[in-house]
Amino acid sequence: MNSFALEAWDDGSSLVTFYTVRREGSDLSETDKFMQKFGRHEQYGGALQELMSLLFDTMGEQFGAHPTFFSREENRVMALPPSKARLGHITFAYPHFSLRLFCYRLSEDLVILFNGGPKTAATAQQSEDLHVFFIQANDFAKRIQEALDEGMIMLDANGRSLVDFQGNTDIYF
Repeated sequence: MNSFALEAWDDGSSLVTFYTVRREGSDLSETDKFMQKFGRHEQYGGALQELMSLLFDTMGEQFGAHPTFFSREENRVMALPPSKARLGHITFAYPHFSLRLFCYRLSEDLVILFNGGPKTAATAQQSEDLHVFFIQANDFAKRIQEALDEGMIMLDANGRSLVDFQGNTDIYF
């Protein structure tokens, strides 16, 4: 896999910081590519808006990155949205949702977003357009987790940002 940077994608939410990855030489992060592709797509525009509401409103401002939102395990990563999430008396349901966005939850305060696409088969691995993003997200997550395990990167003191072992916020793989 090529080199990539780990960077803040959205740190304006009160409860969650969302990170993403940007491949070396790319103008857009993986999450921006997802947003750009499906934001213009007539068939998936509404689904993208629902997904962004889940991220920014529900997680970012109301509940944080609670584990119940991360129930669609896809090897090392999770696929958003969950089919169903229940917090107290509130139930969030996305039973036949057309899009999947892969992510890696580090804590209730920090989630790394990758890329994704339409789920057109029984599994992400069987969905032609989604399979490549499944593989990429799992490769990114593996390298990020190895760096965390080795102490090369870590959560900063407030738990909302990532830093390298020298305290730098610019993180390259």
